[in-house]
Amino acid sequence: MVVLVSMGGTTIWNFYSLYMKENGATASLVGFGLSFQGLCELPLFFFAARIIGRFGLRPTLLLTLFALALRMLLYYLVGNPKMAIAIELLHGVSWSLFWVACVEHVNSMVREEWRATGQSLLYAAYYGAGAILGNFWTGWLADTGMKIGGIFLLNAGLVAGVGVMAWVGGVGRERG
Repeated sequence: MVVLVSMGGTTIWNFYSLYMKENGATASLVGFGLSFQGLCELPLFFFAARIIGRFGLRPTLLLTLFALALRMLLYYLVGNPKMAIAIELLHGVSWSLFWVACVEHVNSMVREEWRATGQSLLYAAYYGAGAILGNFWTGWLADTGMKIGGIFLLNAGLVAGVGVMAWVGGVGRERG
């Protein structure tokens, strides 16, 4: 699941500036958008434990997946780069909260003495395999002439599909 989510989300990490430029953004607006993404991470990292504690791991994880799919759908629908900045408000939910939920899920699956190894494998799945596949996929699609906004639409479908599989498959359910 994490590899596929990273594959879809990598377009945001590495092709966001091309998307913004395709829509007429200045370099300073691209820089502002990337900075705003980082700013939107902070509150969700801070409150993630409380959110997961209140709503549970499974609902939180599902929320993050559908928030990422919505975020990419909105990138596709919005052609004005200044309006695209508002989409970054979803960054904390779709990234920060996702990452904390994944770490908590790994922690629930492995014994305490193996948690560092489990989290390393999580990191390798997201930033390794998923990022490699996502960069190859996005680069290949861009080379075919597809605009980055269209790639966001495809990736929104990919991530929404992962969300449905996670929901149906019971990912994040409490063990007992």
